[in-house]
Amino acid sequence: MGGINYQTVEKIKNIKNDIGAGKEIKEIVKKYFTNSKNKLYKWLDTNQSHFSGEELAYLEYVINAGEVITEKEDITPEEERNLIATTNLTIANMSRKDRENFLLSDIVIEKLLNLLNNNIKENIEIPKELRNLQDLKIQNVRVSAKIYKEFASICKENNVTITDATNLMFTEFINKYKK
Repeated sequence: MGGINYQTVEKIKNIKNDIGAGKEIKEIVKKYFTNSKNKLYKWLDTNQSHFSGEELAYLEYVINAGEVITEKEDITPEEERNLIATTNLTIANMSRKDRENFLLSDIVIEKLLNLLNNNIKENIEIPKELRNLQDLKIQNVRVSAKIYKEFASICKENNVTITDATNLMFTEFINKYKK
């Protein structure tokens, strides 16, 4: 664990010991992160590489694998559930055999074929600078009820707030037609 602060090394060791001792996550969060899971997750963003996948799962920390997988109902096949669990682990923590199994799974191969054939349904990506803007102002805008319902439905399906999507819509319009 070279290159990191001594206190951080001690904190990592203590947390690992507490996990090994079977302490509840509430106790760990209270003891090391002043009862704030957000502080735990921010700290893990920079120090996750020092924990195993099982330890991260115990701390209820999920590593973003670049793709958000949402389930409306729990009707996914067992193979896909295994893939979902696997994608939440870092590839670095996987053994060679696990990486091979992951890459050779039917779902990964299907996604690669879809990429090659350009059959991927694009996710809505809101630029970072448009998310959680501070200068929000409530505006009354007249819009067709049918169009708004479809707009809101698409936002909900893609886990995008209506405010963020509206800001994106206005920004794209301005960029397209601004002279």
